[in-house]
Amino acid sequence: MITIKEINEKSPLTVALATSAWQKEKTSHIEMDTVLCEEFIKILYEEIKKPNLGNATTLELIEELDARIQLAHATRLKKELSSEQLAYKTTDY
Repeated sequence: MITIKEINEKSPLTVALATSAWQKEKTSHIEMDTVLCEEFIKILYEEIKKPNLGNATTLELIEELDARIQLAHATRLKKELSSEQLAYKTTDY
């Protein structure tokens, strides 16, 4: 399970959104329950990291798939190439 610290490093927006509930005029007088807030953060993080394709056009879906295919290919290449090959530079400067 991901920790709150890891979520904050990967997605500070998630933490900001969850804690903003206590910064509203209507709720600012309520003491923050940190356990409840941490659960809000975890739930928000899981939702935010999902691709939002519900209203996507066909082109957007194709672009998303293309990006994932390219990422998978790059990941596979990184595993297949030696550290020497990965460190190779095309120029000397």
